[in-house]
Amino acid sequence: MMSLLQLLRQHWKRILFRAHKDRRSLSALLVLLGIAGYCAFEGYLLFRQPLSFVMLALGLFMAWRMRKSHAREDESLIRLSSYEPVSITPSEVASAALRSETMKLGLLVWRASSEQFLRAKTLPEGAEVITRRTVLDKLDSLGLRGDLSVQELELHLAPDGGWSKESVLQNLIRAAELEALQYCSGAINTLSPIEDFDRIPLVNLDCIRADTRDTEWKTRETFDIRRERDNAAAFYLRCLAEQVRRGIAQGAFDEEQNRILQEASAGAENQGSDRLIGIEIISDVEEEKLNIAAVQSRLRFLTLEHALSVLEAV
Repeated sequence: MMSLLQLLRQHWKRILFRAHKDRRSLSALLVLLGIAGYCAFEGYLLFRQPLSFVMLALGLFMAWRMRKSHAREDESLIRLSSYEPVSITPSEVASAALRSETMKLGLLVWRASSEQFLRAKTLPEGAEVITRRTVLDKLDSLGLRGDLSVQELELHLAPDGGWSKESVLQNLIRAAELEALQYCSGAINTLSPIEDFDRIPLVNLDCIRADTRDTEWKTRETFDIRRERDNAAAFYLRCLAEQVRRGIAQGAFDEEQNRILQEASAGAENQGSDRLIGIEIISDVEEEKLNIAAVQSRLRFLTLEHALSVLEAV
């Protein structure tokens, strides 16, 4: 029930707007209505017949007893077993490296978002912009200034409003990379739906401002990262295949690469099975949104792959 509610909360717009022509969205709505109707009916019976309260109490008691029994059996099995599972917990060095990388990128994207704001808005006369100073102070408090590349340091040292348009765009799009790093390092619990890559997401600056040297994040399990990586790869391949079909992307693909792209496009003619960008299937989405989704899904895939290589390093 909770997973369905979470699905509806994350995807309500595309579910509602596509229910009339997408079987997946229609199925989700029908399941929700079915669950609501069933709960209402059972609730009506429960309060109409007092004996139902007794049956409910007995059911809860039996469920509790069964859970306790299974817990004892699991404890006995662990005691009797001589099996020692292989530890897959990342080393402290790997976790610290990923955490530092996440913080550095967060501050760079923060500065990029400020530069974008300054390019788009006209500030009142006498207004003072302190983003550069604040970010530099944050780098020093985290002890990260010495870990910056030459290019990153130059961007941070540039005056407020001094970034080029290309630098702003190149680093704003890295919000997808930042989110993936935050997920892998444990700063956030879930990734945003990949279907929302029709636009560049807003950065949660409060999360970045709260970072300290003592920040404790629980690094994500590698199998969770691997699952999200595979999902991002499949989504990117579908976007790439559509770009190739439209002539947006061109390249000399070998036989194996062409086969992979064809598999990624399988079922694209069917609106009920094609992937979505926003509320449109990839086959119908406008070119600008397709390109934005392709870039961000590729960034998510590469970042998750990089995080795995860091966390699984021996």
